[in-house]
Amino acid sequence: MSLTLTLEKSTPLLRPFLWLSLPLLVLATLFFWPLSLIVEQALRDNSGNIGLQTFWQVMESKRFMAALMNTLQIALLATAGCLVLGSVLSLILVFIPFPGSDLIGRVVDTFIALPTFLITLAFTFIYGSAGLLNGALMSLFDFELPPVNFLYSMQGGDPGGDYRVYAAGDAPADGRIAANR
Repeated sequence: MSLTLTLEKSTPLLRPFLWLSLPLLVLATLFFWPLSLIVEQALRDNSGNIGLQTFWQVMESKRFMAALMNTLQIALLATAGCLVLGSVLSLILVFIPFPGSDLIGRVVDTFIALPTFLITLAFTFIYGSAGLLNGALMSLFDFELPPVNFLYSMQGGDPGGDYRVYAAGDAPADGRIAANR
């Protein structure tokens, strides 16, 4: 009588982690490292000490709160508009066949497939202060300032203005932030 042993081939435990190491290294390099630098800069004051004083100073400024509220307002209104428009358009495309409905469906698929930053970049190139539309209108009618100005806020213009530099950690020398708090 002979006994035979069958050994199962063991899978190395390290192999799945090796496959994950390269994507995690890229993610750490391109996302977590810059994020850690931003967090460090937000927590460091002018003398180089780490604390929450600079962070709270930015959070309490009226300009920052106005920009934050503007961002939330635009996000909520855009979401509501997309829900209404998308629901109506989807019902029309599904239940009411008409010539060109396939084309509209493909255009919608194109917007879904494109990265959102490309759409934002395209809107900026067309409607921005130095975009195609404003460039054409300024050259045709000799305007000094761009007439189309709705990309950055509901009222037009950039709500952050010069204060974006301050939010990044460099306070203006003339004390404008303290006056607007």
